[in-house]
Amino acid sequence: PIIASNLQILFFGISIVWLALSLALLLVYFEVQNNQIDTDHLTGLSNRRYFDQHLLQLIADNRIREIGCIMIDVNDFKKINDRYGHASGDEALEAIGGILKRALRKSDVITRLGGDEFAILMEISKVDDLTLAPERIRSQVESFNQANREPFTLSLSIGYSLYDRSSGLSSDDFIRIVDQKMLEDKMTSKSVPA
Repeated sequence: PIIASNLQILFFGISIVWLALSLALLLVYFEVQNNQIDTDHLTGLSNRRYFDQHLLQLIADNRIREIGCIMIDVNDFKKINDRYGHASGDEALEAIGGILKRALRKSDVITRLGGDEFAILMEISKVDDLTLAPERIRSQVESFNQANREPFTLSLSIGYSLYDRSSGLSSDDFIRIVDQKMLEDKMTSKSVPA
């Protein structure tokens, strides 16, 4: 619209301001729609579609040295829904979104894959970037549970792995490896007496 206003001065008599304004509004509309397509409506995090696309981009970009992935599953999420209702389940998912945002770097891609599963993609400069992230997440969960503002407590199973470029793994195979590590953590936490 600003450019069109200036052009309007040069070409007096031809109405281009309204055309430019219409075009600008159309572009804003497309941008909003595009953002909504890649965003989980409940948590405001990225969704599975964006996660898959971003992982493929990271793998294809040889300038990125290391790629890390963290998979998270909410332990006993069904019990939260059954005991306190689906509204509390939604609050739990929103709380986890906030926990992950506080625990991780702004550059990390935090995703709700669906249901009670979350994933994080990280560009790694040193392995500690990946290995310390689950500790920060668990610390944030502990802080949330101690504040005890909700009727439920949260517990997460977390698995993580580094993508090995020399392995030639597909993105799906890499996700299966990380998911398996998360399941191992879930089994370990179930075998520990409460």
